[in-house]
Amino acid sequence: MQEPTLEEVFLQLTGKEVKNEVISLSGRNMKEVYRDPVSVLLGLAMPVALLILFSSIHKKVQLDMFSPQMLTPGIIIFCFAF
Repeated sequence: MQEPTLEEVFLQLTGKEVKNEVISLSGRNMKEVYRDPVSVLLGLAMPVALLILFSSIHKKVQLDMFSPQMLTPGIIIFCFAF
């Protein structure tokens, strides 16, 4: 006998499909983000500003830890979490 999947259990417990719930929640979250223009501005401008800042430091100091290739993944994760 095969055990039910998580999607089947969710459907049995709630009577709703997971796909519909995910679409509904993501739609609500997108509305909330667009209602707050500061979060959109920070989400777009902050990574660019950090890359410009650290690139200018890299030009003057010449340390590998300030190179854009080393910093870009960390900046993306930091701004995504912010």
